[in-house]
Amino acid sequence: MNKLLPCESIVQLNITATSWEDSIRKAGELLKRRQYISQDYIENMIDIVKKYGAYIVVFENVALAHAKAGDGVYKTGASLITLKDPVIYGNEDNDPVSIVIALASKNHSEHLDFLKYIMIAFSNGAKEKILNAQNESQVIEILNNFGKEEFKNEKV
Repeated sequence: MNKLLPCESIVQLNITATSWEDSIRKAGELLKRRQYISQDYIENMIDIVKKYGAYIVVFENVALAHAKAGDGVYKTGASLITLKDPVIYGNEDNDPVSIVIALASKNHSEHLDFLKYIMIAFSNGAKEKILNAQNESQVIEILNNFGKEEFKNEKV
């Protein structure tokens, strides 16, 4: 995996979201504007949470929104937003959410690679660094460089 987040327009800091649905829409819209995904994919990310619950809140304060690989995905990518005011997703252990990552994968293999990378990064302190970042380029640098060695050394 070369770059997790390819450009600053895929990251936005201090976004106002009125609900968990709104936060997913705002993260998804960054991908849609750059033609990574369709509007249907955004709605599918929301529908998955409605159907299966807030399992996407994978770390304290961090939601990883996604839908089925391939459906409505034009190219693999991810966006990240930080929220001005955290929102409740309904995950007792990890709410409220301050960081929302939207993942779009063309296939299952890319989906798993991304999940592995993000789990390594957030298990090793990426959340705190992102929440303290002053601008979008710092977030991109954190995620694109964070955990590269750990990722290379991990066996799938």
